[in-house]
Amino acid sequence: MEDLPGTGSPFTPNEKGWCFRAIRPANYPYRRLAGLAHLIVRHEKAGMFADFMGSYQKILTSSGGKIPDKKTLNSFNDFFCVATDDYWANHYTPDGKTLTQHQQLVGSARSRETIINIGLPIGLIFARAGKFKDLETGLNALFQTGKRTSDNKMLRFMKHYIFGNREEMLHVLRSEKQIQGLMQIYQDFCAQNQNNCLHCPFPDVVK
Repeated sequence: MEDLPGTGSPFTPNEKGWCFRAIRPANYPYRRLAGLAHLIVRHEKAGMFADFMGSYQKILTSSGGKIPDKKTLNSFNDFFCVATDDYWANHYTPDGKTLTQHQQLVGSARSRETIINIGLPIGLIFARAGKFKDLETGLNALFQTGKRTSDNKMLRFMKHYIFGNREEMLHVLRSEKQIQGLMQIYQDFCAQNQNNCLHCPFPDVVK
């Protein structure tokens, strides 16, 4: 363990070092770090991105140049899942109670988010730089397949302030591209304007 600056005492991951407020126990940093450690070991030889791209290219090749079926694409969305039976799959905290059922360290939703936010953007850059048209088409198909991003603080904020939480308006958020676009609006306008809606320039942009 590293010493805390200016204290000479070792740092241990606990409530004093990390903020656990409003975090589900299954998402505690201990378990996230354990999941990341498993991914690093799993992809130690070639690297996570190389394994991700290599595995998907094999799927595209086996499909004979056609877009893989929905079942295959949905299954690949679990590429970064970590299902194990070690200590952190059965505990939320150090010395905590043993869970009645072990839980994935990285579940399907988190795996899909990793693909959407990291794997696909880098993959599309790689495909376009190398002019791999079939790969680019395949990655776009993967982007449009699978469960939508789960609700988070930013998404709930935008649903409320942009759509007024009205069902007849929220139904337009049908694809991952639309969700990602909404998140980009948040980053470009809300985050830069300290969520000050009265002085937000976004309405002038869409007039």
